[in-house]
Amino acid sequence: MVKNQQKYAIGIDLGTTYSCVAVYRNDHVEIIQNSHGNKTTPSIVSFTKKEIFVGESAKDQMSINSENTLFDIKRLIGRKYSDKLVREDIKVWPFSVVKNNYDRPDMQVTFRKEVTIFTPEQISSFILYNLKKDAEKYLDCAVSDVVITVPAYFSDSQRESTKIAGEIAGFNVLRIINEPTAAAIAYGFDNDNKTDSNILVFDFGGGTFDISIINVKQKEIKVLATDGDTHLGGSDFDAEIIKYVVDEVKRKYRVNLSTNSRDYAKLKFKCEFAKRTLSNATEAVITLDQEIDGQAISVKLSRSKFESLCKKLFDRLFAPLQKALDNAELDKEDIEDIVLVGGSSRIPYIKEKLTQIFSSSKIKQNINPDEAVAYGAALQAAKISGYDCDSIQKLSISDITPLSLGIETIGEKMCVLIKKGTRIPVSISDIFTTTFDDQTTLNNKIFEGEDESTKNNNYLGSFNLTNIPPMRKGKPKITTTITVDENGILGVSSKIEASGRIQAIQIIRDEARLNQRAIENCVKNTREVVQGSEDYKALKEKISHLEVYLNQILSELDENIWHNNIDKELVGLKRECDEILEEISNEEIDSLEDINFKKDMVESKLMRCLKNTEDLSRFQNF
Repeated sequence: MVKNQQKYAIGIDLGTTYSCVAVYRNDHVEIIQNSHGNKTTPSIVSFTKKEIFVGESAKDQMSINSENTLFDIKRLIGRKYSDKLVREDIKVWPFSVVKNNYDRPDMQVTFRKEVTIFTPEQISSFILYNLKKDAEKYLDCAVSDVVITVPAYFSDSQRESTKIAGEIAGFNVLRIINEPTAAAIAYGFDNDNKTDSNILVFDFGGGTFDISIINVKQKEIKVLATDGDTHLGGSDFDAEIIKYVVDEVKRKYRVNLSTNSRDYAKLKFKCEFAKRTLSNATEAVITLDQEIDGQAISVKLSRSKFESLCKKLFDRLFAPLQKALDNAELDKEDIEDIVLVGGSSRIPYIKEKLTQIFSSSKIKQNINPDEAVAYGAALQAAKISGYDCDSIQKLSISDITPLSLGIETIGEKMCVLIKKGTRIPVSISDIFTTTFDDQTTLNNKIFEGEDESTKNNNYLGSFNLTNIPPMRKGKPKITTTITVDENGILGVSSKIEASGRIQAIQIIRDEARLNQRAIENCVKNTREVVQGSEDYKALKEKISHLEVYLNQILSELDENIWHNNIDKELVGLKRECDEILEEISNEEIDSLEDINFKKDMVESKLMRCLKNTEDLSRFQNF
């Protein structure tokens, strides 16, 4: 239970494979440990017969309950089921992803002995809620305000879905900010540069990749350019190792490795561990559970072989680098420092390649790749929430749009209103008109992307303009304004010149997104699930106390604390304890009322058997 009345705003790096939470207090940033004592938490959620596990405890379920253990959620949130990348991921995930009526990918698990459907927003909210509880325990106060980070190349839909996940978790989401920007805030805050410094943030995590070029002057953070791939991360490198191991085992041992979900989960763990080993060693050995002639099957993987297997992936990493430099209108010589962010940035080849392009002296070693993003998010959270500290309030962040935004015109052409790389927040207007006589309504579709044809861009939604005065086509002048707020999320308004009337227009979002009613249902359902799981955990704790209590009684039946000549009563007491312990073993006790009833029943028999009621203190009281 939280008791402190102090109010803090926290920063969360909601990662594909790991998440991290931080807070700014007492004039410095603190990375918050979870209940296991770790500063990062696996972004994994597992469902069992009666409860939900999140983080380390969920990761432990992967090899024994893989069908109901969900990970890589960041690769689903805000996307469509028909997305080619989603379809590719579904082929290898051990859990079930199903298509809903709006082409959204939902996850199907067996929970409380029933088939249950969850949205990616809900699963992300379980992770966020767990981080919220960790923060509240650490700070000893309720926490509601948060800044959550996303990849710089996240779309409008992915950003909005992440914000919704935060709201479902019970947060007031102060801001959605880009991960490389958060890392740059961390860099800029601890490096009080007096002159302009152009830094390259190379953010390579478990599932996404961003490159951002950022100008830092004292505590002024100005994003110059960004590029990346929201579907490239350490998980893709794991997949290449898995393919190699499967092929090697088949070639060397003539064994086809099982593709069932449990074996896949175990193999994924071993291959991920081998990848991590290769960050510090030149060779790793992947030892499998299967044996031949009493010998465990194993596969050696050298660092050079790993780099060869992943060459195409490495090429995808460095292709955006030159694009980002060009968009920033800088040469490589203009980059003063390189900040490596994300666990996958520890792969030695990355540092070697960056050293070839720039120089080793430019790569900063004083920032923890796992914590930098949460660190920066905590600083931004402190600033937005009004933390009374000069160094915090001097922070100035200027970010940009990752993709161009525009409206579809005749012939499915993209009319760009906000170009990629425009500073946010921003409002830009353009004039549109009608296409036929006496047209009184106008429907516009909004897209994001860089192609001239809207067919190849990402559809965001549409908006309707009504009550246009009847005129000849082309006569009405309709000024449409598109805004992008500090979160990188879209808004639209229009003004009809003839009437002077301004309409603040609600965007009819792509149906693949959650509407307000669906969000409210998610909030209700998620809170019921969380409460049910917490109630069950409390019940398990009480059952555990009862079990200890009964075993203490049984262990002291030979002690000299009982009335003489009551063998019959002692036999009855022992039998009662044994019967209840068997019920516990068979999971037949399912309510606090049942626990209290059985405890009272045992205690009444215990009182009759004891010589002295003071001896009750020998037994656990709960």
